[in-house]
Amino acid sequence: MMMAQEEVADIHNETSFSDFVSEQDSRLYKEGFIIPLTVEDSGISIDGAPVLYAIGDLLDGRGTRKLAVISYHKGEIGQYRIESMAHSDANGDLKPLGQEYILWVDDSQENVVREMGERLGDQSYILSHPQLRGTPMDKKTAKSIRWPWGGRVNEATVLLSGSDPESQIVRLVTINGGGYILRGEFQDRMPEEFKIPNGGYGDIQDWAYVAVVYPSVFPPNKVVEAEKNIRDFAPRAWEEFHQTELRPGQSLAKDRQNFYSRHKNDLIEVCAFRGHGDMVKVGATEGGNPNAEGRIFLIPTEEYEKGFVDEVSGRRMAAFVVDPDKYQEIPKAPAADTGVSPSS
Repeated sequence: MMMAQEEVADIHNETSFSDFVSEQDSRLYKEGFIIPLTVEDSGISIDGAPVLYAIGDLLDGRGTRKLAVISYHKGEIGQYRIESMAHSDANGDLKPLGQEYILWVDDSQENVVREMGERLGDQSYILSHPQLRGTPMDKKTAKSIRWPWGGRVNEATVLLSGSDPESQIVRLVTINGGGYILRGEFQDRMPEEFKIPNGGYGDIQDWAYVAVVYPSVFPPNKVVEAEKNIRDFAPRAWEEFHQTELRPGQSLAKDRQNFYSRHKNDLIEVCAFRGHGDMVKVGATEGGNPNAEGRIFLIPTEEYEKGFVDEVSGRRMAAFVVDPDKYQEIPKAPAADTGVSPSS
């Protein structure tokens, strides 16, 4: 079953998502919500790495603004560790903001600060849209819920109720992770290309389907992230849902599939080994087939680290296309002579 955007909007109206239709919210759900941050040195360090504060203003839902702070520091291997989030209360004291975030980000400081701005945007939006917090279930009811993927349910929050008591969107936290349970009309209305038959949408990937179909129960940044996740990892489902064909550069999975299709007769990297001076030893097979017989080439480290940019999508691929006329090939060693004659 395919569901156009207009039909999704109708569902929202039927279920009385009154806060969803404002002009501001519509823009945020398309563009995301990023709070500008200023980076300051805290004057302390962890394991010799300076701890930095990213500071910005946070809307608390009552028309006032509060100082929001995230601390983070750079680790030994060039990654940034986001430590925590906090905001100042009426007395100027710092209080934890939402959950504690401990996350490694392998990227530039600029992109780390942007990501932290998005996280603060989520928290700010939740503060000003209290319906996103949902209604916690009592422990007895929560424990009675069966999470299809196993694991005891520790917490359950009803994010949205339908026209009958059995129709709900429930967020679960289990000992193994969690996700979302869609019950009754909410599961029935999920487009076939997004529907998980047992109604359990895990928090690793399937949650994105829920966020795209029912965006009003998620902060805008999560909806933007969900759209990107589906484009990247389930492009056919995204195209069917939106009735739009993805162009080159818009989907990781589709770009990767097209890349291997175009280079099916070329030698594509399947493994690589460093430790050869300024060269990288690269194993490649025709079409990148891991079961095919491989050939070994030496590629300059500097050139290898630049990677191979797909000429159609413009995406840097995670595999190197080897030109056998350009790079030195290492001949295979002859089979060792064991001195044992084959038995007749």
